[in-house]
Amino acid sequence: MDSKPRFQYWVSIPEAEPVKFGDLAGLIAMSLHTEPFAIAAAEINIESELQGLVDSGALRVRDSLSMGPHPFPIGDALRRAVLFPWELRPLLEARGIGLRLLAHGTGPEKWTIDYAANALATKEGWHQGARDSFVQRMTEAAKSGALVVRDPHTDLPYRPEVIRAWYDLVSVSDVDAWLEAQRVPYRLGDATPEAQKASAAPAVVARGGQVLWELRTAIDALARQRGWSEYERGEFLRRAVKAATTGALVTRNQSLDGAPIRGDRDAGIASVGCYVFTKDLNAWLKDVENVPHIMLREEAELLREEAQPLRPPQTQTAQEDAILQKLSQLGYEPKALPKPKAGLAGVKAKVRRELGSGALFQSANVFDKAWERLRASGRIGDA
Repeated sequence: MDSKPRFQYWVSIPEAEPVKFGDLAGLIAMSLHTEPFAIAAAEINIESELQGLVDSGALRVRDSLSMGPHPFPIGDALRRAVLFPWELRPLLEARGIGLRLLAHGTGPEKWTIDYAANALATKEGWHQGARDSFVQRMTEAAKSGALVVRDPHTDLPYRPEVIRAWYDLVSVSDVDAWLEAQRVPYRLGDATPEAQKASAAPAVVARGGQVLWELRTAIDALARQRGWSEYERGEFLRRAVKAATTGALVTRNQSLDGAPIRGDRDAGIASVGCYVFTKDLNAWLKDVENVPHIMLREEAELLREEAQPLRPPQTQTAQEDAILQKLSQLGYEPKALPKPKAGLAGVKAKVRRELGSGALFQSANVFDKAWERLRASGRIGDA
């Protein structure tokens, strides 16, 4: 069932460009009216209302230079103050106005630093702290010139005085060249939509006919239903991971009975490999502040279209054996794999392409997990 709210009025703005407070009343007025006189009259009333919200602290604005909370939002300083686009949603929806955020820097070739980090964090199963740390490392590299950043208006390399992770762009090749220089095994090119289009884990049938979701997949479904931007999806995913870590969101064993996970959660939980029943997700959503109860698609439809049984352990062994055999056929020593060269496909990508999709590897995500099991067991490694 789709509970996405329907609005008669809409405001559409680029998601990466802050909105000046001085322009906000006009944006709202023009979404509500078409006649110039009506727009002008509404703008006056809305300006007064917004001023009152700022004075009361109900609406917080940002300094246009630091992008932090504005210390003195008064007079002309207030008119020059800004808000991030996604911060307008509660204000607009309370007035019956929907917000459409126009995508910026979400790939497949050009990404904002934030979105590039989100893509890698999702693929690698990083928790929020790891993702935020990666954004910091990328920002530092961009400041020093080690990571090329590009002007969103011209697509040319440039060195801005302030790096804006939510706005400045990087290319896949720029990021992968930097990662290659850092001698880390992951690449942004492996996390692009093309590389990951089949990677989302499907719903899994558990005993009793319930549907078991990988947490990332469930949040992706919610994002589609609610029309969230990539930023909003990423923020909500991190919120769900935190709830799973604290136990506020019940998580399940990746087994046919779907038993609740119990025990020490101090190490945190990743969105990949963490499973929830639909009922668990909806029970948590009922308790989340300012988030309405959102039903995923009907259970019967999920079972009919998307559910498939979990793979037995012997299938995992067959996957690992297939990878090792293909490495040998391609002339590689599994425990001494060469590092990928900048701009060229690495050994992992070559093996994945050679094996293709089929009964053993029905998605890129299945292959990635088999590869990581081999790494963790020491059966494959770098030279």
